Amino acid sequence: MKRPNQFWPTFHLALGGLAFVVGTYVCFDWMRHDIPLSLSLIHLTPGLVFLAAWCAWRNSHLRRLHVLAVLALIGCAGFWGFLAPVYEFFYLASAETTRIRRYDEIMRANPDSEILSHFSRFVPPDAQHAKMSAQPGFLQGGSHLQLRYDTTPERIDALYRQFAERTTKSFYGGDAVDHMNQDDGMFTIFFYTADGSDHTFPPDYEVMVFDRLPTAQQRQKGIDWNHGQSHGVAISKQRNEIVYWQEQW
Repeated sequence: MKRPNQFWPTFHLALGGLAFVVGTYVCFDWMRHDIPLSLSLIHLTPGLVFLAAWCAWRNSHLRRLHVLAVLALIGCAGFWGFLAPVYEFFYLASAETTRIRRYDEIMRANPDSEILSHFSRFVPPDAQHAKMSAQPGFLQGGSHLQLRYDTTPERIDALYRQFAERTTKSFYGGDAVDHMNQDDGMFTIFFYTADGSDHTFPPDYEVMVFDRLPTAQQRQKGIDWNHGQSHGVAISKQRNEIVYWQEQW
């Protein structure tokens, strides 16, 4: 009796296991970057197809499906190999993340950034209801980082005195567009860490800007709207809250 060829089932099982391990790692990595689970699970598909081909070969009555399974896994692996790098390049490079546990990682990755020098290097132990919004720059797109938390009135008073010394301009409430359209205004920040969909600061927040104000000539040329940056904090003594912010466009 002729012994069945063991090459193909061993081949499918080995590659299926390898693809499943790699796919699981990439799946969790995408989820760590706030990519939806439904999209992240696509990385498990090649491994599952290889394992399906192995099952088809192991069952004699399914061996006729072997060729279709091989073609399917080749197509799936090719699609995966194309989609993953492209999606990672275009999406992860510009995707916003709001996971507060990534804040320390972001700050460690930018130890010498001047525009982030006023930020807390880590989320303070006494911070409550901490929220973050971070979006990296990509090609011609802008970037921002924002950390928001509330703390004790004494700590807020101390932070206010500290940052008031370097403030060049203050706005009360509003957002970047509102501030830009005011007399002697400039482009600032939107309230990315707001509790709702309205990214406008309420009136009790003092948005403190640390940048040099644009001159009248710069306003006429529209320099503020092309490759600029701004940074500062927003403080609400009423809420005992501080929002560190930075924006580049």
